[in-house]
Amino acid sequence: MSFNYMGVTVNETLTKVNLIDPEIHVIGYPGLMYGEEYWFPFASRTTTCNPLRLPIKLSELGDVWVTINYSLWRHLGTIDDFSYDIWLTRDPNTTYLGSGDVEVMLWMFANESLQSQRYWIDAGDVSVPTSILSNETMIGGNMTYAVFILPHTGGASGWSLIIFIPEFNGYHGLWSGTYSINLNGLLSNAVSELGRMGLIGDTLYLNAIQVGLESYPNKGNVSVGYHIYSWYLSSPS
Repeated sequence: MSFNYMGVTVNETLTKVNLIDPEIHVIGYPGLMYGEEYWFPFASRTTTCNPLRLPIKLSELGDVWVTINYSLWRHLGTIDDFSYDIWLTRDPNTTYLGSGDVEVMLWMFANESLQSQRYWIDAGDVSVPTSILSNETMIGGNMTYAVFILPHTGGASGWSLIIFIPEFNGYHGLWSGTYSINLNGLLSNAVSELGRMGLIGDTLYLNAIQVGLESYPNKGNVSVGYHIYSWYLSSPS
């Protein structure tokens, strides 16, 4: 990872990769984080500021937009997705994730279909306020997202994972450009879908927002990456 006045560049180069489980083909998630998470071996915290100080009770989240300008690159292997990984917990100070906690992923770029995959529930489509600038073409308004839910990760006591995939570019999303989404709109849809399935309680906290990519190797090798020109929060009010 390197940083200068032009932004942040993240390179992932690995050789001789052996997958332990062929069904879990992605390797790592090199990314950036805003907020805090005290679980997993890489527990950490960043400074947060208005309009989004974290952690925050989800019911108190205002009208916040998250905007990122990025580009992806690939030499070897495959980029599975470039995504947000957003964490919602029952306890903002938890050090362990379990049933009732939530991982929300937005695949801004997607190279994998979850349709008809084992364990995943196809929850249909939802609309979320979104703005995309690609090749000098602006697309705004309510965008349709396909929604897929993994009720529990790793077993009956695991947290829930919900993934949103935009209809843009044939559900492949954006390789390079500017992606802006209404955070409240995204998370409200996530809570609604998970609540309908009885997977969450009444109170959740927004702990952290991560952005990064998942990749998988070609013959044991992968060389991919991304550049973030800007990443910021804004509120119309």
